Amino acid sequence: MIYSATDNPIGSATWVHVLNLAWSKANTSWIGQIALHTDGSTMYFRGNGTSAISGKGWNTVLSSNNYSSYALPLSGGTLTGPLHIFPGNNGNWTEGIRIHAASDLWTSIVLCDSANTENNGTSANTWSIHNNEGNFYISRNGSSGSDSAIMQCVNNVWSFSGTVSANISGNAYSATTLAIDNTANRASCLQFMQRSDGVDSPSATWY
Repeated sequence: MIYSATDNPIGSATWVHVLNLAWSKANTSWIGQIALHTDGSTMYFRGNGTSAISGKGWNTVLSSNNYSSYALPLSGGTLTGPLHIFPGNNGNWTEGIRIHAASDLWTSIVLCDSANTENNGTSANTWSIHNNEGNFYISRNGSSGSDSAIMQCVNNVWSFSGTVSANISGNAYSATTLAIDNTANRASCLQFMQRSDGVDSPSATWY
């Protein structure tokens, strides 16, 4: 057993069982050591090759007591750094991330703002992307896709909430019918404008 902080896998003065594996008592090369905390919680191992064993770092053996510090559990967990995925070219829609629907048929990705630090819920500047049985939503500060939807596609019909600004280069085509929202406080006409002076400013002349 060892107790001192020197070469202790715990990093402090505490009791640790150590099993020393060597060619002989006098041999100082190709030594392996296995250490076990006296409370049985964690096991460590290290080897030295041809250099001195003293000062060599310890490796921690994963177990049910400590795996959550090194790997995500199947039930979910938290990453504190960026996640990089390089899926390769597998085909059949298997590249990247595949998220399956929950029991309520919703599939969501939530992009939190700085105020949203919890594992659930939303906030004023949190955006989310949702799929519900083929209906697609992009929402802001909504508990589900249909709440506070900024853009949605329901039954293959796209709709937008708020001001929509589009910079279109080339020709824009419409279906056979163009609907104008004529509710209160909204424009009730459709204006076609063409620049006449080539000036790019709000005071330019339009007709």
